[in-house]
Amino acid sequence: MRNSSVFWFFFALTVLYSSSCVIIESPKCLQDKDCKANETCQNSVCKSKFTPCAGDRDCKNGEYCEKKLLICVETPKCTDNKGCKNGEICQSGTCTSGPQCTNNKDCKIAEICQNGACVADPKCLQEEVCNGLDDNCNGAVDENIAARNCYTGPESSRGKGECKEGRQLCVNGSWASCQNETVPKEETCNQKDDDCDGSIDNLATIGKECDSGEKGECAKGKLECKEGQLKCTPQTASSAEVCDGKDNDCNGFIDDSAACCSSGKMLELKGTSSYVFVDQAKQNIQIQNQFTMESWVFINETPPFPGNPKVFSLGLPGSTYEHTVLHFCTNACKGKDKPNARMVVAAPGEIIFDSPEQSPLKVWLHLAFSYDGKTGNLYINGALKKSLPISAPVKTDPRQQMYIGRGGGGEVDRFLGYVDEVRLWDYARSEQQIKENMKNKLNPQEKGLIGYWNFDDGTAKDLSTKQNNGELKGEAAIIPVKKPTWCD
Repeated sequence: MRNSSVFWFFFALTVLYSSSCVIIESPKCLQDKDCKANETCQNSVCKSKFTPCAGDRDCKNGEYCEKKLLICVETPKCTDNKGCKNGEICQSGTCTSGPQCTNNKDCKIAEICQNGACVADPKCLQEEVCNGLDDNCNGAVDENIAARNCYTGPESSRGKGECKEGRQLCVNGSWASCQNETVPKEETCNQKDDDCDGSIDNLATIGKECDSGEKGECAKGKLECKEGQLKCTPQTASSAEVCDGKDNDCNGFIDDSAACCSSGKMLELKGTSSYVFVDQAKQNIQIQNQFTMESWVFINETPPFPGNPKVFSLGLPGSTYEHTVLHFCTNACKGKDKPNARMVVAAPGEIIFDSPEQSPLKVWLHLAFSYDGKTGNLYINGALKKSLPISAPVKTDPRQQMYIGRGGGGEVDRFLGYVDEVRLWDYARSEQQIKENMKNKLNPQEKGLIGYWNFDDGTAKDLSTKQNNGELKGEAAIIPVKKPTWCD
């Protein structure tokens, strides 16, 4: 019994001792050299120097994740000699002293290897130029070349007046055309220096003669540029009309005053062998289906039957019908000694325009006839007296002859009295034009005027540009105007 108690005592003591005992592991390292090459001693335990990683974000600054080992390793300071200074080379990611290069491949762009050091390539320029080459040796051609100013006009005009520089781009190794520049152009009147010579509106035409658009003596002008407007300013100002064969007051009429009319001349016709003749070979009258003829007439007396005194005749010699005849009919028309105005037109045949009333003797009358291609109109003193259609065209004939004071029918056609201001136009003038101008002398340069005989120079000269000059025949004479005058 006693032996059994002793056993259990010692058994209990042994268990108690075992449960109170602490097992102490001896340290594995005291310093790094106690660990393997790729380990470090941390808290007496050798641990790997590298942190496990799945990507660079798992590593510290200055480290990257090595993809095969999946551990963070220190980022190398260099990968080749190009990342090192002159006199250094890259070894194990670190720049150490030694030759920087062994060939050009070890150097940066625009450098070459000389004596183990990378130096600037003398063939490479500091800046790229537009030439289709890699001037700065960076592997790119003509890169980052900025647009430049350009100007193709004369250098002396650059920046003057309206002229300004443009811009041009480098395209395919050369400079493209200059865009948005302004070069000199012909000077115009616009208050600008268009030709870029430093002067505004200095046109070459300034001061040259021009047509002012005015009439008479005011027509001739000189070009001026005022306030950006080119104007033709008359050289002569309008003045009071004087009897000098000019339109002094610039109203379009020459010597249009009673005093001037009284100082002029007129054609005197005495009947037999008395007329003005314009030779067919010398005349230049072209009528193409339109015309107007006018004249002032003063009938002293009418010839005996069957006389038909003609004022104006234009037709074929010896023909039965002259092409256009403005004349006075006597007893062959309305009875003896009862003259009336008549117009005869051959187109072909004979179309007769008779005035409805008798024309008085020894009085100035203005006779006019117009044809517009369809209708003929007879006027006396500016008033329409007869109008008839003409279906066939009326044209001149190159064989025709022209008379003032007779027709082609012989002595019985000749006029006894005075004639003045004989006018022939190549278009149909209106009643208003005839009335407004019949008491005025004309400007011989008027448009459409193809015959103008006013006898003021003492001859039967045609004052129009056609110069169909007449010849006085027989007893025809040019005398001073007598009272009363046609312009009274």
